[in-house]
Amino acid sequence: MVFLVEEVADACLRKRQGRCYELAGRAMLDEGESDAWMLVHGRLSLAVVLGKAGTLTGRVCARQKQLMEQGWYDHAWIELDDGRIYDPVLNSYMPTDQYVAKWRAVVDHRYSYKEFIDLVNVSHNSGPWTDDERRAAAAARKGVAA
Repeated sequence: MVFLVEEVADACLRKRQGRCYELAGRAMLDEGESDAWMLVHGRLSLAVVLGKAGTLTGRVCARQKQLMEQGWYDHAWIELDDGRIYDPVLNSYMPTDQYVAKWRAVVDHRYSYKEFIDLVNVSHNSGPWTDDERRAAAAARKGVAA
C-alpha cells in the first residue's frame, strides 16, 4: 500500500495529546498570519485537564512531573490577534476569557514570532525553553555571544 505524504502527515496530526509545543510551533511556522500572534507557554489546571481527558498518556518529563505534583499541566497555545486562543492539541478556537476560565490557564511566557524563531534557532526545539535558552536567544538578537 502506498501512502501520500499528506495522508501520513494527517495521521500524525490526529495524535495530538502530549505534542502541544511541537504543534503550536508548527502553527507559528506554517501560518502566514503568525507574525501578529503570540505563542504562549503556560499551565493548565491538572484537575480540569484530567476531568476533560480522563487519563494522560505518554512520557512525562521531570519538569512535567514536578508541575503535576503541584496541580498543574504544562501546555502551549497561541493567542490570535482577534481575541481568540488556538489550542493545538484540541485543534480548536475559543475566546481568550473563556479559554482561561475553562482550563484555569496561567501564562508563564509569551513569545512573538521573532522571539519564537530566535529561540528555535538557539535551542533546536519548540519548547518549553529554559531561562538560559531565553537569555541566549536575547543575546543572539542583540548580536552578543551568550
